[in-house]
Amino acid sequence: MKGHSSRKYIDCLHWLLNTKTGDKSLGQIADEQLFLTVASMHTTSSSVTSVLYDLLIRLEYCAEITQEVQDTLAECGGNWTLQQVAKMKKLDSFMKESQRVHPIGFTQRATVRSHTFKDGLHLPAGVIFQFPADAVHHDPEIYPDPNRFDGYRFLRLRETVDPNRFHFASVSDTMLGFGAGSHACPGRFFTALAVKLILVVLLTQYEVKLADSKDGCRPPSTFHDFNMGPSQEAQIMLRNKFDG
Repeated sequence: MKGHSSRKYIDCLHWLLNTKTGDKSLGQIADEQLFLTVASMHTTSSSVTSVLYDLLIRLEYCAEITQEVQDTLAECGGNWTLQQVAKMKKLDSFMKESQRVHPIGFTQRATVRSHTFKDGLHLPAGVIFQFPADAVHHDPEIYPDPNRFDGYRFLRLRETVDPNRFHFASVSDTMLGFGAGSHACPGRFFTALAVKLILVVLLTQYEVKLADSKDGCRPPSTFHDFNMGPSQEAQIMLRNKFDG
């Protein structure tokens, strides 16, 4: 697209303009923006739902994390900054453990040029391949006792291994929820922030519970081809804490 302002903006539309290849029309830019909007909606809502399912069947975590949220909210007075959100380390760790135990299934990629790995595996150009996120996330050589949900697993890793790693939005070859490498999801930081603030509202303003927890079990995941997500059938009951 020709003639757009050279003024620097920090928003998605201008990011699309500044990184475009060739001369794109307004319609093409709009299509790309709509694609990103759709991609961010269901992923964020699914993340909130998945974390909420795990919280509501683990009341001991729910109480501690709600207290952490309330303490942080009281400190900032509702004027949230990135620094204030980052203080909710228990919530962040719980979210990451939820993502580990209940990943999307497979991370899909396509080769743009042929490549041969050191072990002789050859991938021709144009091949679509997938990484088994669920298998990686449940590998006992990577995560001790992988089938046990440990909500503070990543909090301990931040405290004992590296405080700058193991955040919800962090990516690595052993945590594939947002992909890995240079092609990792660019919206993961927005997703992390949005999920946390949505949970802040739910935990501080509402009484929340599953309509049918089936003896404390998480509602079964929904499968779509090789991907999976939180149940679309389960019902969550909300009641405003301040009504009446």
